[in-house]
Amino acid sequence: MIEKANKSLVPYKSDLLARVKNAIDITNRLLIEQAEESFKKGNAKLEFKDYYGAIEDYNKAIELNPVYTDAFLNRGIVKNDIKDFAGAISDFNKVIKLNPVYADAYLNRGITKHDLKDFTGADVDYGKAIELNPDYVVAFYNRGMVKRAIKNFKGAVEEYNKAIELNPDFEDAYNNRGIAKTGLEDFQGAIEDFDM
Repeated sequence: MIEKANKSLVPYKSDLLARVKNAIDITNRLLIEQAEESFKKGNAKLEFKDYYGAIEDYNKAIELNPVYTDAFLNRGIVKNDIKDFAGAISDFNKVIKLNPVYADAYLNRGITKHDLKDFTGADVDYGKAIELNPDYVVAFYNRGMVKRAIKNFKGAVEEYNKAIELNPDFEDAYNNRGIAKTGLEDFQGAIEDFDM
C-alpha cells in the first residue's frame, strides 16, 4: 500500500517542482529587468553629473543582480570621478573577477591607478586591455600618457603612434605625441604634430 501511495505522488511532485522552477525563473527575470532599470537610471543621473544619485542606482542594480558587471564598472567610474579611488579599484576588481576578459575593466582600473600615480600598475592594466582588445585606441593613448609621465618619451611616442594609426583623427594623440617629441628634442616633429 505504501508503494502505491508513493507512486501516486510522483506526478504531483514532478508538477510541483516544475511550477517552483517556473516561479524562480520568473522572479529572476523580474530582478534582472529591475536591475537594468536601476542601471539605466544611474546612467541618466551620471549624464547630469548627479554622481551620488548614480551610485545609489548602481547599488540598487547590483543588489538586484550581484553579477551585473556593467553596474560595477559604471559605479567604479563614478567613484573614480568623485576621488573614491579605493572604491573604484574594488569595483573594477569585482568586474575582473566576474569577467576576466572585460577589457574596459582593465582600462578603467588603469585610469584609477594612473590618477593615484601608480604608473607601473596603470601600465600593466593598459597592457592587459590591449592584449584583450588589440585595437583599443584609448588604451594605447593612456599607456602613452603613463610613459610620458615617467619621462619615457620614446615609449610614449610609440604608444601615440599606435593610437594615431588606429584613429588618424585623434587630435589629443597628436598633441601629446608632440609633447613627447619635445622631450626627445625632436622639435621639428613636435611642431608637425602640434600643427595637425
